[in-house]
Amino acid sequence: MFSLNSMFALNMIAEQFNLAEITWAIGGSNVLKRFDLVDHVNDIDLLVMEKDIQKAAKILSELGTKLASKTTKQFETKYFYQYTVHDMQIDLICDFKIRYQDTLYHYIFDEESITDIDTIAGVRIFFTCLEDWYILYRLMNRQDDQKIFNLEKYFRLHGIKHLKLLNRALKEVPKELKFKIKYQLAI
Repeated sequence: MFSLNSMFALNMIAEQFNLAEITWAIGGSNVLKRFDLVDHVNDIDLLVMEKDIQKAAKILSELGTKLASKTTKQFETKYFYQYTVHDMQIDLICDFKIRYQDTLYHYIFDEESITDIDTIAGVRIFFTCLEDWYILYRLMNRQDDQKIFNLEKYFRLHGIKHLKLLNRALKEVPKELKFKIKYQLAI
């Protein structure tokens, strides 16, 4: 699932985050890669709770190099930091917000958001769910994105595993997009 570089970097980060009792999980393309829904991943997105952002940033600064973070008008995330750890780009994300038309969507990341756990070399690795990333990619307005198509196909074949989280996310989605999502997922 992970390249050798990303696995090494992730293992080091996860070990330190777990020792510091940080609530964290992997998000983005790595969640999709876990289910073979994308072929390539450019970076590792790590989500943390606000109570842990300073500890997480300090650990990443010690393990790697902090980069100048790129921002766009579409994202109004409160904490977004980028690092390089063992030649792997790490995005540290907290209080993730996406502007969709005239609405600001706030992704809820909490203990409930962590739906899967793996172990790499004896270190626990936490993951957010596919359903959350389906909503987030739709909000990013990636209508023609292969990720959207792959996620919809996956849900048609395997069903929706985390309906409670999907419904939680849908509460904050604008009406016309909510309608499209419910139609596409037949919920």
